[in-house]
Amino acid sequence: MRDKVNESNNTPYRHFFAEESVQRLPEFGSLQKRYPYLEQIEDYQKFRKEDITREKDCLIFAKKRGPWLKPFHCYDEPSYRYLSLDVAEGCFFDCAYCYLQSYLNHGALVIFLDLESLVVELDALPGDRFWISTGLLSDSLLAERSWPILPELSRRIPDGSVLELRSKSNDVSIMKDSSITRGPVVISWSLNPDRIAATYEYRAAPMSDRLSAAHQAIQYGYRVAFHFDPVFFYDTWKEDYSELFDTLNQFPVDRIAFLSVGLFRYMPDLGAVIRKRFPFHPILTGEFFPDEDGKYHYFRTIRKQMYNAFSEWIAPWKEKMPVFWSMEPDSRLVPK
Repeated sequence: MRDKVNESNNTPYRHFFAEESVQRLPEFGSLQKRYPYLEQIEDYQKFRKEDITREKDCLIFAKKRGPWLKPFHCYDEPSYRYLSLDVAEGCFFDCAYCYLQSYLNHGALVIFLDLESLVVELDALPGDRFWISTGLLSDSLLAERSWPILPELSRRIPDGSVLELRSKSNDVSIMKDSSITRGPVVISWSLNPDRIAATYEYRAAPMSDRLSAAHQAIQYGYRVAFHFDPVFFYDTWKEDYSELFDTLNQFPVDRIAFLSVGLFRYMPDLGAVIRKRFPFHPILTGEFFPDEDGKYHYFRTIRKQMYNAFSEWIAPWKEKMPVFWSMEPDSRLVPK
C-alpha cells in the first residue's frame, strides 16, 4: 500500500499518519482521498521511531496549534517585517549541520492543517512590506509537494510583501500550477560547493540539479534567490565558493530577488547531536569558539577573511538586489 501512496503523490515518504484531531477539519475529506492509507496517532509531538533516520521516512498531518505567523530576526534589513510561516516542520533531507536535529523532538515531516485559521491571520496582518518565509522549520518545496496550499496562500499575501519558499530540492513541478499567484512568491535555494553538498547534505539534490530547478522556476514565472548559508571553512573553500558564485551569472539579474551569506555556526546541543549521529564527520574537526550569541563560530580572523572574499564577489550585485548577512554576532566583521 505504501508504494501506491508514493506513486500517486510523488512523495519520498514511506509511512503516513494523521492526528485524530484533523478529522474535524474541512480539509480531512481531501486528505483521505490523497492519502487513503493513513494511520491514526494521538499527538505528533509524542511520535517516535527507532531513530531520526527512520522518522524521516514518515509524513504526519496535524492540526495547527498556536499562531501560524511568528517574528524571526535573521537579517539586518529594515525594509521588511520578517515572519516565519510554519506550514510544516521537519525535513526528509538529512544535512549533517541542520539545527532541526536539536530544535525538534522528532525527524518526521509534519504538515499542519486548518487553512481557514491561516487565512484569518494573513488577512489580519497590519499593513504591508512583510517578508514571510515557510522554510525555517522545513523544506518548502517538499512540504508543498506533500500538501499543496500555494494556490490559496499566494493570493493572501499583502501587497508589497514576499512569500519565500526555501529548498534544497530539484523538483519544482508542483510550482507549475497556473492558479498560484506568481508576484509575491520567491523560491530560494541553499547553495554549497559540490564537495560540501555530497558529504554534508545527505539526501538533498546535487548542486547542478538545484541550479537547474532554479532555471525552471524562472521559466514558470517566479523570481529566485540564493542562500550561501552555511558557508564552511576548509582548505579550498575560497576557490570552491568563488567558482560556485560564478554560476549566478547564468541567471537574469532581474529574476534574482536577493542573496544571503551566513557562515557556519552551531549551538552546543547541536554539536552533541552531530557527534552522536555523524561520528568522525569532518564538520566539527576545525577550531570553534563560543561567541556572545552563545553559538560556536570560526575564529574571528577566519570569519573576517571569509566575509572579505564574499564582499568582493557580491560587490557587483549589491546595487541590483538586496544582500543579507545572516546571524553574525560581531557587527564589526560584517561588510558594509
